Amino acid sequence: MDIAYCVNKKMIEPLLVSSASLVRAAANNPLNIWIFHTDLGGHEIAVVRSMLEGREANVKVNVISFDGDRLGNWKGLHGEIVPFVKIFIAESVSPEVERILYLDADVIVLSGILNLFNIDMDGNVVAAVSHETVNRSYARSLYLGEGFGGGDRIFNSGVMLIDVSRWKNGGISDRLVRFVDTNHNRYDGADQVPMNVILRNRVMFLPVRYNKRVSPGKRFDPGNLKEGIIHFVGIPKPWDLGGKLNVNYGIYESFRDKYGIRPNSVMWHLNNHNFIRIAKGVKSGLVARFKNRV
Repeated sequence: MDIAYCVNKKMIEPLLVSSASLVRAAANNPLNIWIFHTDLGGHEIAVVRSMLEGREANVKVNVISFDGDRLGNWKGLHGEIVPFVKIFIAESVSPEVERILYLDADVIVLSGILNLFNIDMDGNVVAAVSHETVNRSYARSLYLGEGFGGGDRIFNSGVMLIDVSRWKNGGISDRLVRFVDTNHNRYDGADQVPMNVILRNRVMFLPVRYNKRVSPGKRFDPGNLKEGIIHFVGIPKPWDLGGKLNVNYGIYESFRDKYGIRPNSVMWHLNNHNFIRIAKGVKSGLVARFKNRV
């Protein structure tokens, strides 16, 4: 199975937890993991390789550096441009790769990864989970302007199975770049909006179990930790400075501890995150905690 992540050095901790869960769920099936990054140094890359290749003989890690300057002045999610890198995955992997499963580094794989990877995509370019319709989207006006109906479903790109040949043949990367170049000031959310616009009617909607949202302010039902994939959405993330304010911090902590991943120190956070991002997460976490007490 070919699996892709897109990260920067701020995401090493969740990447290690996510990829460890992936290896566990793959149950000795060979994994070819592609890690696209914008700023990893030799130390971070060595840590990832040691964690994955050093422990599992059936895992191969491919580390690919991506020049963030290619993205110009595009607006990133929470100030990060890394989510845009997934636009270029299909064009960057080896020619023999026919399909690849993209995973955000903030997901944990519980089970079913092989079934997901081998699912019949019915001729679509991607397969992904939908959590909402256009009418419930923050980008509602943009979608309506692009010809969507209010009841049309939109998908979350945090877990996305990609048919590489169909992506390339459809010129999807180039079309996405043109859309973002023209429209990046009209919306927030990095790749999510352009992905939905360009891939409209070319996506197969997956069962929700393959992308179950775990938010900072709503307690996640432990009964849903038995299968599929969970996705930590919103801020603060459990691994952020202030992550303990996330009401589902304990879920992430249990997986991190199970896989033997050390949390980043407070000083590390202060050195690697800007104050605005930290403050946003703490504020969001405090609001979530308050709502869960009243």
